[in-house]
Amino acid sequence: MDIFDLKKGYDLLSPKDPLLQIAILMRILEELFFGVRYINFSSTPGPDGERVDDVIPGILAEWHFYIEHCFEKEYLPRLREYVRILETSADSRNSPYAKRLLNELFWIKRLYFLPYYKFESFGPPPFQKKDVTSIYLVIKKLRKYFALVAAAIEQSTKRGGAEIKAPCEGIKNPWDSYSFQVPNPLSIRLNALLSAKNRNNASLIYFTLAVISVLDHLVNSESSWAYGDERGGLLYRNSDALPQLGADDRIDAEAIFKETLKQKTQPSVPEIEVLPEKAAGEAAAASQAKPAPGDKPSPAAAKPVQAAAAPQARPASGDKPSQPAAKPVQAAAAPQARPAP
Repeated sequence: MDIFDLKKGYDLLSPKDPLLQIAILMRILEELFFGVRYINFSSTPGPDGERVDDVIPGILAEWHFYIEHCFEKEYLPRLREYVRILETSADSRNSPYAKRLLNELFWIKRLYFLPYYKFESFGPPPFQKKDVTSIYLVIKKLRKYFALVAAAIEQSTKRGGAEIKAPCEGIKNPWDSYSFQVPNPLSIRLNALLSAKNRNNASLIYFTLAVISVLDHLVNSESSWAYGDERGGLLYRNSDALPQLGADDRIDAEAIFKETLKQKTQPSVPEIEVLPEKAAGEAAAASQAKPAPGDKPSPAAAKPVQAAAAPQARPASGDKPSQPAAKPVQAAAAPQARPAP
């Protein structure tokens, strides 16, 4: 959570509540959209008949409002109040006020985010459905239009792609470098993952579509894990059913990210230093074969096991390495040679 500097209240969401994953995925998309805004989409009609350059920029312009309104205005304040009531006394959760808050939390989850969410209703929703912008429908539409653009980029890549600046339906500048005016956690990670030549709008479309697809499956597929039986538990982070304010352990995501990059840049150990197990087995098997009449076994073939094991030995300081250890690959290959009759 420290990556996105989330407001107070997000830490109350239960790790088992799919709303926590929805909130994080929406924030990840918001960071990616800072770069997507500089992509020039074209007037290509989408699957619903609307133009790509109308639909995608329109949703991007409202994305922060969706987060701010649905989570930070409607849901999290009610969750904080509900948790506060539970902390006052053991019987408070059965009060009419607590039941009303819980009922409203259930309805907000259903109306905004999870259309297949099932719960026991204690009353009507806190607002009319016509006044609700269902985020799950926005996500579904966004996936359709990003998938359309990504498919067009794939076809353009087959025709030459960035090397010939191949044109592409739905997007006017797929091969231009993507632009984040202010670096953010997602742009930094993209730069680390992609080579310089692949830091373009086409790659940004692919990565963004990947996140949208996960989010779309989570909320719009009735078979997703968000609708499992175990997801119907407590809405708040808890310990033995009692509210737990915040997480005990905070994962240092930046430290994990830097360590991962460090491991990627470390040079690998040359394979020649240690004879592979397969090669050692082949050398041992070759030594058991009888030479043809008139053939003289080579010195390396006379002692195949020693030749295979020699590269694994480490000479002491000041010692001179033996001849088989100096050329481990040749020593391993020698038993397979057959002198001419």
